[in-house]
Amino acid sequence: MSAGTIECPWCGVRCDDATDPTDDEARPKAGAVGVCLYCSGLVLFVNDRLAKRRATKAEVDELSRDPRVIRYVLATQQLMIRGKK
Repeated sequence: MSAGTIECPWCGVRCDDATDPTDDEARPKAGAVGVCLYCSGLVLFVNDRLAKRRATKAEVDELSRDPRVIRYVLATQQLMIRGKK
């Protein structure tokens, strides 16, 4: 799904796509959590233009206890592994 050009706030890689490995129909929106496929940085979508920002340490601590986020991160890691083969 095209998300416009977005830049990872961790590694600076520019991407023009966003994928939810757990739901093909999902669209990123403000407040959504993302994982960079290049550096695995945890990011938050902050507005309708899909700007991203780094998750703070407190947010990472909170998100790391959310089973949905854990499943999402693991699914994203699987996508990364398949892409490197």
